[in-house]
Amino acid sequence: FILPPPPSSSPLMSDNADKILKNLLQEPANKLCADCGERNPRFASVTFGVFLCNKCFGVHRGMGTHISRTRSVNLDKWSEEQVRAMQQGGNAAAASVWEATLPPGERVSAEADEWAREKFIRAKYEKKKWFGQPQQNTSNPAAQPAVDLLGGVGAQDQGQGVGQHSRLQGLGVQLAKGVPHAPHQRGAVALLSGA
Repeated sequence: FILPPPPSSSPLMSDNADKILKNLLQEPANKLCADCGERNPRFASVTFGVFLCNKCFGVHRGMGTHISRTRSVNLDKWSEEQVRAMQQGGNAAAASVWEATLPPGERVSAEADEWAREKFIRAKYEKKKWFGQPQQNTSNPAAQPAVDLLGGVGAQDQGQGVGQHSRLQGLGVQLAKGVPHAPHQRGAVALLSGA
């Protein structure tokens, strides 16, 4: 006897998921690959809540599901939980966290070769080279949700900031005491291992 999967992980009817994902892809930042800027991304990393081009998708997929769980926007069936992760994330919000300290000119381009692309993506997500809290930018409403989300990181350790933890999961992060591959510190943010 096999039990059906829980409702949160059951596949959505494809029309509903397609509609939600199509709407998300209409947001300005989501019209470009989160990693290289290629137009019209058709893949996603549910772990990080970002939309990706075919080439960057290949790198994410190659890193393994323990780092990045990937899906095709058009070909795969999506669960409610996966769609929620994309709704709570998005390329602008994710960039404000994963590229918070990225110097100008260091971002990989859509024309980059495979080696440069993989090096950049692994540095960004696996090594967390540019990870940090984004600068408050009141002139850019697209970046504001990530700023608001991360505002509760310290408060979460003291039992405050209810709801912040689940919203941060959309960015592919969870509250933890340390960041893998980074110095241990209380209230830091760590990669979701089960996303």
